[in-house]
Amino acid sequence: MESLFISVFEVLLGTSNENASVVFYSIQSNRQKGRLLTALAFDNMSEAERRALATLLRRFKPITKLRNELAHSSYNQDVKTGLLNFMTTANMDSYSGGRPTQRIPIDRAWQNRISHMSKLLHELNLDLWDYITALKGLRLIDREETREALESKT
Repeated sequence: MESLFISVFEVLLGTSNENASVVFYSIQSNRQKGRLLTALAFDNMSEAERRALATLLRRFKPITKLRNELAHSSYNQDVKTGLLNFMTTANMDSYSGGRPTQRIPIDRAWQNRISHMSKLLHELNLDLWDYITALKGLRLIDREETREALESKT
């Protein structure tokens, strides 16, 4: 997924993939990366392209939330069965008075949630590829010049 967003930076910055990667990885949070993409898109994209990017970023948000939850939780293993039976999440809102932790059972509902997010991630991945292909096609490839070059070789 990161490489796809790096490709969007590449197009918006008009730079190499390597330079876009430097920008991408120098920004710590996904929220900040999204804000920068939105700001760059304002001057460099059509309204339709900006709306499509905003939609993709909105779809990415719950997936990122789950990723953070899974990465930053601690897990409890049943001693008898060896199975994970619950996870304890760090509540990122605990500084604003929320509960500092949340205990989530690892059950069928949890598995269904993971499965659902996996499907959403797969769909987002495909849509991001389509979006990037369209952006690069519109911005990096002169279709008329490419057609002429291909015709001259035949």
